[in-house]
Amino acid sequence: MLDVLRSQTGCQVARMEGDIEAVEAGELAASFGVSPTHPLLKLTQSSVTDTELPVMFSENYHRPDVVRFRFVRRPTGI
Repeated sequence: MLDVLRSQTGCQVARMEGDIEAVEAGELAASFGVSPTHPLLKLTQSSVTDTELPVMFSENYHRPDVVRFRFVRRPTGI
């Protein structure tokens, strides 16, 4: 997706940020087949160019009992 964005628009993503937080299902409960108080994981992600122009945004919800996330982090300069 980043290659397509760069080749089609010339925009180069400089930074991607994301947050994960636990929220109640609320209005999404029926879509997930859970009660309104059931916890969901809300992932919010955004990408910006080196001039801070936002080029991508997403907000996704996941059931914590059926999904697992894994992160790999590397120190700067490696």
